[in-house]
Amino acid sequence: LEEVGLSYRDVYGIINAETSWIPRLGASKDGTPNLGIAQFEPATAKAMGIVNPADPVEAVHAAAEHMRDAAIWSARRISGLKLTPEQQARKLREGVSIYYNLSSKGRSAWNGKNTAKLPVETRRHIANARLGAREAAELEQQLGELKGRMNQGGTMTAWCT
Repeated sequence: LEEVGLSYRDVYGIINAETSWIPRLGASKDGTPNLGIAQFEPATAKAMGIVNPADPVEAVHAAAEHMRDAAIWSARRISGLKLTPEQQARKLREGVSIYYNLSSKGRSAWNGKNTAKLPVETRRHIANARLGAREAAELEQQLGELKGRMNQGGTMTAWCT
């Protein structure tokens, strides 16, 4: 993912946007089922070689691979725009969310400048993926702080109710 400008935080964000990490059956607007925590359509799952879309480990790895392809697609779509590095990163992630969320036909309309004209569900997906990526960063920070306390001789107590 690093090679295409993404990280595990982005994978966390996309899956958070798709299902909030709760496996469920979903459906596209046309009724096509979406499976597991990463919400793969059966044809996408088959094309990617996913054996069990309900398996969280397989789903996370497949989502990362799918997002890598999405980032390459997104980078091509925004290559002609004059963007700062921060804008480039934001637009790249918008494109990943669009690729993940829309059909080929829906994707073809996006040019990097017209996000506000996309379906409200897609705009929500983009916002929710951003929130999820921020949540992943916050969780990483909390884990680092916890590890720091543990390295300083602190103890961890498990509370049972």
